[in-house]
Amino acid sequence: MDGTVLLDALKKHLAKKFETAKISDVALASALDLPSSALVTYRGKNLTPAQVVRLMEKYANAQKSALIDSAVIPIVEFFPLEPIKSTRSNHWQLFSTADDHL
Repeated sequence: MDGTVLLDALKKHLAKKFETAKISDVALASALDLPSSALVTYRGKNLTPAQVVRLMEKYANAQKSALIDSAVIPIVEFFPLEPIKSTRSNHWQLFSTADDHL
């Protein structure tokens, strides 16, 4: 496969994904988790299937890392809950309404 054709197809895919008209080589290299100077080694050359697979793996891993980095991390605080006997009835409450627990 021609490296230029593959890189151009990746640029087109990224432009569609990010809803932009054009993707720079720097952005493409970042999406592939490569230095931008490494793109020269793929342009205009006939790539072996192993090189294509490595590029696709790099792209998948970079996208996975970006997804993990942008994911919302919930902040949850756990504290023990013990039932409290209601002062007015025989019911139990999770939280006391008495002023002495403030």
